[in-house]
Amino acid sequence: MLILLGIVHNIATCTPLIEKAAAPDMLHVLTYMSLMCGTSLMLCGLLMYLLPKLPTVKALVAPARVVASYLAIAGVLAICYMPHNPFAWATLVICISLVVCTVLAAKAKGE
Repeated sequence: MLILLGIVHNIATCTPLIEKAAAPDMLHVLTYMSLMCGTSLMLCGLLMYLLPKLPTVKALVAPARVVASYLAIAGVLAICYMPHNPFAWATLVICISLVVCTVLAAKAKGE
């Protein structure tokens, strides 16, 4: 779901909505930040999808926690900066769900 949300975010960056929302001198900055946000959501989603599929290695617990922490911050900040955007609420729910799954998986492995 997080990968799909990142794809939708990147596609939305290329719509006229961004052009109307930005001052002409800030258009490139807004486009860059929007594309980076969508791309980071896609990459984090991919990492969270692949980590459990890798062989059980203690060294992968730390990267999973870092990605989960990043996702928790991203979800909370999405709501702080865009409380009226339904995609921000979806980001919060998906990110917090992945954080909970990561914590539960680590506890199940005894980490």
